[in-house]
Amino acid sequence: MDDQGGVHTIYDPEEDSALKSDVLSETQGVMLEYALLRKDQRLFEKILSYINGVMRVNGITGWSVTNNKPSEVNSLLDDLRIMGALLSANNLWGGYDQLITNYSEVIGKYGIHNRNYVDFYDSGYKKYADRFTLCYGDLSVMSQLAVQDDSFKQPYESAKELVLRGKISEGFPLYYSWYDYNKNSYASDDLNTAEAMVTLLHLAEAGLLADDSMAWLKAQMDAGGVKARYKTDGTVVEGYNYDSTAVYALIAMIGEIQEIPGFREKH
Repeated sequence: MDDQGGVHTIYDPEEDSALKSDVLSETQGVMLEYALLRKDQRLFEKILSYINGVMRVNGITGWSVTNNKPSEVNSLLDDLRIMGALLSANNLWGGYDQLITNYSEVIGKYGIHNRNYVDFYDSGYKKYADRFTLCYGDLSVMSQLAVQDDSFKQPYESAKELVLRGKISEGFPLYYSWYDYNKNSYASDDLNTAEAMVTLLHLAEAGLLADDSMAWLKAQMDAGGVKARYKTDGTVVEGYNYDSTAVYALIAMIGEIQEIPGFREKH
């Protein structure tokens, strides 16, 4: 972490430092969540100060900062994570109402297009994304926004429907990576399993994770583990038959929310 509160993500062994690397809005949002878990308001405020003072340009929170210059492109997932952290901080400490209103307006302006949530907005090209990545569907935060402001209700319902309809099959009950608004169809790309687990986590947090998805997780764990990348037919992509700490951390988080039958006894 630098003096301004930016968490740099890549360590350079030659420099013995990470401070020259980029700062990501993803990392800053996760650090807000960490500060909440620790009930450390001082840390929360330092991270938030960096987001507001360095990452934001023309209202948009850039997804990355390079040499103190923020990107002109946001990330919906990161914006929702920051929004969720602000809502939690307000419940815990109070005093964040104005920021919550401000961030809600920004998400409504740059995270929604034609009453649908979209992955990003590029303020340089003044262009909205034409896709919705399913792991961006933080339904818990979206539902809180919908309760606070009626203009978020339709986008929330649309996002929830897109995620739920995105289950690949009964035999492979994970979810497609993203939805193409121009083609009105899901992309059949290979699944990055960490992203696929984030989709399941968001469903679990919203109380919407299906039993067959949980059963698939248990079966994979019993059979040797969940691998790093899958084709949409449920087979492991060649070269990706390995384990990922991130994947198992996400599975553990899912299991904390929605118990996997028999999971704790064996794993």
